[in-house]
Amino acid sequence: MSAKFPPGGRVLNSDIVISIQDYAYIPFQSEIGPIDLCSTIHFCKTLEKMLSEGPTVHYCSVKSAEKSNGAYLMCAFLVLVLKQTPQQAWENFQNLPVLFLSYRDITPGLSTYKCSILHCIQVLYKVTKIGWIKYDEFNVDKYRDTCSLEKGDISWIVPNKIAVFSSPFSEPRDFTGVRNYTPEDYAAIFSRIGIRTVIRLDGYPYDPERFIRNRMKFYDFSFKGAIPPNNVIHAFLDIVENSDFGVAIHCKAGMGKSPTLASLYVMKKFDITAEEYTAWARICRPGSIISEQQDFIIQMESKCKSIKRKEEKTNKLTISADNFLQRAGMLNTINSPFLEIRGSMKHFTKTTLSSATTRPSSKKKKDILPKRIFAKRVTFY
Repeated sequence: MSAKFPPGGRVLNSDIVISIQDYAYIPFQSEIGPIDLCSTIHFCKTLEKMLSEGPTVHYCSVKSAEKSNGAYLMCAFLVLVLKQTPQQAWENFQNLPVLFLSYRDITPGLSTYKCSILHCIQVLYKVTKIGWIKYDEFNVDKYRDTCSLEKGDISWIVPNKIAVFSSPFSEPRDFTGVRNYTPEDYAAIFSRIGIRTVIRLDGYPYDPERFIRNRMKFYDFSFKGAIPPNNVIHAFLDIVENSDFGVAIHCKAGMGKSPTLASLYVMKKFDITAEEYTAWARICRPGSIISEQQDFIIQMESKCKSIKRKEEKTNKLTISADNFLQRAGMLNTINSPFLEIRGSMKHFTKTTLSSATTRPSSKKKKDILPKRIFAKRVTFY
């Protein structure tokens, strides 16, 4: 039901009303986003309980954004609880004379990228099949313990594999007295949830040794611009592929560079399209994927899927980051300076800025790392 005011009295022989206003999307700027994963599951579980007590009305106002998220939540319920396919769920809404808005990024002005409700429920359907969402076992309170801003702002993009979080602060309090999360705070949380590696792409300045002292591997891949350069992509994929524990990556807010970099691993490993990944990133972490990052992920999809198909044909279970980047045409020649950082990453898990310009015990000229690229873009600790 859509109306200017919440229904009073009995509606359609029902005394039970669930309102979209209890699950309102709060924008950071001018974006329109799908309801986050925690609230989506909470809505489905609440509605499931209410339906066991009798007929229920799902109410939203006449605002287009509320109508869109109201339709999204109902489709999510049909997919996650009633086990319908995305197409079956969307058939209830696609022919209605209602303007359902596409979800857009936080960049002001005209948005040319369309993230639809159908993209959102398609990815919910797929990640349920993969096992990323276990609806019956999903603990809303436990999920909120880490994903909320007050509890660390950590979001799993690939459960138990890749998490995204906002930049740590050097000091535990800002000038107004508000609580900040320091490297020590995050290290304690990461140890509890199975993360052993931290990757920095951007953010506030802090001493990396504060993570290392707390038994975390640390890599500084800071870069300028919104799109990750080739050497960062190469090193990131190598680390994730060879890590037995979770990897946490951050930029400043954890909404741009970090989920964009994570998209390459997801599209390479799983049957998820670029549009579905963008929807998933925004469900997991509202406001994610900004401006040209949307087009970058689409451009990379065909390259990632091409590698995935070749793997399946040859029955290979894994593919190295070198192979992936070379086949995708992202490294020009074998003599590219970006390739000079390849090799055993464990050699660089405990080096300092002053001694990290060359590999330990290596005298060959080709093993010398380019100082400009290494020092400014990729620093290993």
